[in-house]
This record gives sequence, structure tokens and C-alpha cells, in this order.
Amino acid sequence: MDLTALIRHPENMDQTTLAELRALVEQFPCMQAARLLLVENAFRLDDENYRAEAEKAAVLVPNRKVLFDLTQGTHLREMDEAEEGFDDEEENAPTGTDLTSTMIDRFLFGDNEEQEKKEKAVDPASDYMGYLFQIEAQAGGCPSLIQPAPGADIENDPTSKVLEAAQKHGKKWFKPAARREGDAMTSDEELLTPDTGEEGFEEKSCYTETLASICLKQGRYQRALEILTYLHLNNPKKSAYFADKIRFIRKLAINSKYNS
Repeated sequence: MDLTALIRHPENMDQTTLAELRALVEQFPCMQAARLLLVENAFRLDDENYRAEAEKAAVLVPNRKVLFDLTQGTHLREMDEAEEGFDDEEENAPTGTDLTSTMIDRFLFGDNEEQEKKEKAVDPASDYMGYLFQIEAQAGGCPSLIQPAPGADIENDPTSKVLEAAQKHGKKWFKPAARREGDAMTSDEELLTPDTGEEGFEEKSCYTETLASICLKQGRYQRALEILTYLHLNNPKKSAYFADKIRFIRKLAINSKYNS
């Protein structure tokens, strides 16, 4: 039996070599090379006598490191290679606050980028509210008359003129002229009079996802929740979209409170 060939090419071990090695060890019990090869052969074939042969070899061989390397060395080398690849990924990955900021940006703006690719331009003549929501999503701020649909006559659209004048003159333009008590509101006044709650219309008109993301990075989770809740209530078409972001921010707030 050629032991040197088995040492150089252990992949050639099979049931035949196992029987030959067992017979050789029985004939020469102190032959360490044959005993080590027997243990390795039994390990590769998952032989039922592997444990017994390994226990005998552990007592008889002078260096157990060789025995361990023959049986478990391959697995350890594979694990080391996997850990090295994992360490390389960790070095390139952001850590700490950078990782948190990256996750927030990806959550807030990742869906918008995919949605912008899928959405088609809306014709303001047929669905003007849908057009405004699309422009707001693309611009990341308050709706403005930019990027109109191809062929749309925006210049002669009366609603466009109203919004342009509102953006130009600001909050003062939204205040209707004084009228006597009991007079009915005109259609223009109903359009231009905002629904002011506890906060002013001018402040809420600047609520955007970008502002919410800035508040998140500053750790002002309550303010970010307030902004997204306002957007959620005023954008029924995106109610599920904003509800998902609100749940995400609540989890961030709870986690931040727990870690502090």
C-alpha cells in the first residue's frame, strides 16, 4: 500500500483504502502514519468506527495538532475565509450614526425613487390634484408648477394662475377682503381661505418629507411624527405610504429612548 500517495491525495480514500489501513494498523500498532491516515479515512467516509479510532489515535500519537488538522482543519480554514470576507464588508459598511442616517435616508427616499420611475406624467386638465401630488413627490417640497405633462396648456389654466400668485405674494394674499357679517363667501374666497388649526397655515405649508428627514437626523422624532402625520392626513392617496413611515419613526423613537 502506497501511504505517500494517500498523504498527497487524500481525496482518493474509499472503503478499500479504509480496510487496507485498518489491516495495516492491526499489523503495526505503533505505525503513526498509518493510524493517522486511518482516522482521516474514517472521517471522510463518516464511518461508524471513526470515534473509536480517533480516541485511540489521540492517546498514541505524540502530536494531537496533526490529528486535529487532518479531521477539522478543512472546516476551520473555510470558516476563516468566510470571516475574512465578513470583516472586509464590515470595514466598508457605515457605523454608528452614519448607519442610522443611511437607513433613514434609504427608508424615506428609496421608495420615492422607485415610484418616480414607475409613475407617468399626469395631465392637469384631467386630474389636477393627482398632478400636484406627483409634482410634490418629484420636487420634495410644496407643489409648484414645474415639469408639466407633455402638451398641457399650463399658462392659460386659471388654477395655475391662482397657485402662482399665492406662491408669489405669500400668506397675505390668502386673506380675503373684509365682508359684512352674513354675506356668503364667494367661490374664490372658499378656494383661497386655508383651514388653520392650532398652527398657522404658513408653517404647515412648508411641511415636507425633506423637513421630516432633517428632524430625524437631529433626533427630533416628535417633530418628524407631527410633520408626517400632517402629510398623512392631507394626502389620502398616500395614506398607506405615510402610515408606514410613521410606524418606522415611532420605532426609532422607542429605540432611542431605550438606549439613552
